[in-house]
Amino acid sequence: MISRAQKFSIAVALLALPLASHAAPPKATNAAPLELEHAKSTFVIPKTPADGRDPFFPKATSIYQTDAPVKPVVDSGVNLLKLNGILGSSLAQINNVTLSIGETEEVKTTSGNVAVRLIEIHATDGSVVVEASGQRRVLSFNTK
Repeated sequence: MISRAQKFSIAVALLALPLASHAAPPKATNAAPLELEHAKSTFVIPKTPADGRDPFFPKATSIYQTDAPVKPVVDSGVNLLKLNGILGSSLAQINNVTLSIGETEEVKTTSGNVAVRLIEIHATDGSVVVEASGQRRVLSFNTK
C-alpha cells in the first residue's frame, strides 16, 4: 500500500514535470538572424487567351482586357426643358413648373428630375435664361 507521503511526493513530481521541461533558452550565437523575404502575390489580367486563363473558369472569355467600353452619352435633361409660358416680368413656366427669378426647383423631364434655376426673363422676345446641370441655356417659345 502507498502511504500518504508517497502519494504526495508523486503528485509534486507530476506537477513539477511541466516546469522542468522548460529549460533555459539556448545560448546566443554570433550568426546573423535569418531574413525571410515576403513574397507578394500579383495578378495581371491577361489580354489574350495565350497570355493566361482563369483556373476556375478556363472557358471564360470575360477576363481578357479589352478597350474600355464607350459609355453612352446621357442627356442631363437640359435639352429636354421647354418654356411653357411667361407670366409678367417675374414668373416663367418651364415643363409645367412655375419659377420666379432666382428660384431653383426640380423639374421633371423624360430623363429624370433636373434642378433648374431661373436666371433672367426676357418678356420682349419671349425667352428666359435658366441654369441646369451646371449649364446656362436660353429657352424660348417653340413656334412650330
